[in-house]
Amino acid sequence: THLIYAFTSDIALNSTSFGPTQIAYDKLLAPRVKNPKLKIMASIKSEDLKWDSSKGIENKVNKTVDYLKKYRFDGLDIYWNMSSGNYPIVNFFTAMRNAFDRHNLIFSLAVFTETNNDVMYFMDFVDTVDFISVLAYDLWRSTQAFWEANHPAPLYSNSSDGRTIDSLILYWLEHDTPAAKLNLGIPLYGSSWTIPADGKTEPPASATWGPLNKHVNLIGQTPYYDICSSVKSSGWKVFEEKSNSTGPYAVSPADPSGSRVWVGYDDVHMVTVKSQYVRYVRGLGGATVWDLSQDDFRNVCG
Repeated sequence: THLIYAFTSDIALNSTSFGPTQIAYDKLLAPRVKNPKLKIMASIKSEDLKWDSSKGIENKVNKTVDYLKKYRFDGLDIYWNMSSGNYPIVNFFTAMRNAFDRHNLIFSLAVFTETNNDVMYFMDFVDTVDFISVLAYDLWRSTQAFWEANHPAPLYSNSSDGRTIDSLILYWLEHDTPAAKLNLGIPLYGSSWTIPADGKTEPPASATWGPLNKHVNLIGQTPYYDICSSVKSSGWKVFEEKSNSTGPYAVSPADPSGSRVWVGYDDVHMVTVKSQYVRYVRGLGGATVWDLSQDDFRNVCG
């Protein structure tokens, strides 16, 4: 099991706490007391890794190793969002791999791509990392496809839109990525839209952007604990699907303006289905979730 803390915005050797969370390092590493085998890694966004020359790469790699060793992390995970316009380069990955091998550190990637074709940018780097977390969610987003509400992380297709988890995973596999090196990303949140109270709810449904969620301060993203408590206590209606392709969606009661909130998400059953997909259908290395803070960690919903 790996616990990955996101994100540190800088590799700072004189810091007393981790990134914007301001959590003290001793507290951050405390889970090792109960589970000495737990691997704890730091995560940084690719756009926060800056260099301007080969010497700059060497300095960045050396500083990163010093940081990880000083604060007793087991390795580094780089979150690479291709929509940022930041592209990976061979020299950096090779230098990082060589340095990490010398210090017995784990090196991993968490990759979000806008299209399956963007996967090709990483084919030259597969051998340099220990594992790759394929962030197979937000395939349909409120802030992007805001005219239609639809399932954000469908395992298989339920519409004419062909981008699914399975198509994305197959793209990695068909381009010679070892299955054991891939982890499937599973969201612990839903994507939300606003739909007319008298409109259809079956996806794809005519919609506009989802509301701002006060807990995560994001438009169109709703934590799982918020969804399940709304279903349990606020009159939201759940619409199940029987094919194990997309997961359920839930719809709120109408508000005074004549609108309802529509949210597509993975419930416990769909997470189980995806876990079986990882193990039995594609034989992947494992699964990763984003993120623990959005789960029903207080067991409010049972």
